[in-house]
Amino acid sequence: MRFWLTSSSVSGETVYTDSTVYQDLEVSDSDGVRTLYLDGQPQSAVYLNGSGYPWKYLDFFQLPFLMRDNVEDVLFVGGGGFVGPQEFADMGYDVDAVELDPGVVRAAERYFNLSEGPKLQVFTQDGREFLKETNQTYDVIYLDAFRKSQVPFHLTTKEFMQLVYDRTDENGVVVSNIISTSSGPGSRFARAEYTTMDSVFESTYFFPTRDTGLAQNIELVATKNQELTQQTLFERADEYRRKNLTDEVSMMENFSSEDAIVLTDDYAPVERLLNPLVGRDYVVG
Repeated sequence: MRFWLTSSSVSGETVYTDSTVYQDLEVSDSDGVRTLYLDGQPQSAVYLNGSGYPWKYLDFFQLPFLMRDNVEDVLFVGGGGFVGPQEFADMGYDVDAVELDPGVVRAAERYFNLSEGPKLQVFTQDGREFLKETNQTYDVIYLDAFRKSQVPFHLTTKEFMQLVYDRTDENGVVVSNIISTSSGPGSRFARAEYTTMDSVFESTYFFPTRDTGLAQNIELVATKNQELTQQTLFERADEYRRKNLTDEVSMMENFSSEDAIVLTDDYAPVERLLNPLVGRDYVVG
């Protein structure tokens, strides 16, 4: 299932290319930023001087820490440049990261400083198969396998979300990073995925990462706990010391999933739901 968004094309100095089993991969440096492109679409980025990450959506990955206490074990499904997994490992969390494409892992090791250690383990495997086979229970699971040109539909269904539910603890949280508009026809997939997650978890939240009508990164967050109001999240953000998350909390929307379908292994028309995004501008990061 493929769709194409219009975003900034591969630019700058190409430092590495590879045609993997799954996709075309390119690493490019431009204006002090190194970017990983998969099938011509930007996937991960870092500042070459090591000062941080240019894409703001990674800050939204800390929202689960406002929704539960005592986070220790974290899983990322989807690696890319492994920017998120490395950041969380550096923050002291125990991180497992699963990436299907060994070519992506090799590129991340060579050009994005990926290295395994006591706080970070990498598994080259399909994310759903990993969750089926593991006995590990996680506090937070991040689903970041939504490539800009391809949606692995088996990671979107109710059956998969039930597996995620079963692999989190009693206060478990899941974050799904998707590409969508926040309203209109371009939000059809987001509405279906929101509804699917909400059919399994107790509470579901919708966080656009930018104030735009264009396609963008949107964070769907679901928890096993009772829903928190935006005001409560603001109060917890005031007490959170690692990063100021006030702007991220302010992006929370009351998202209408009326008439949206629940995606299942037997019926997940992801390609049709994504069709309105074909050719649309995408605001990366």
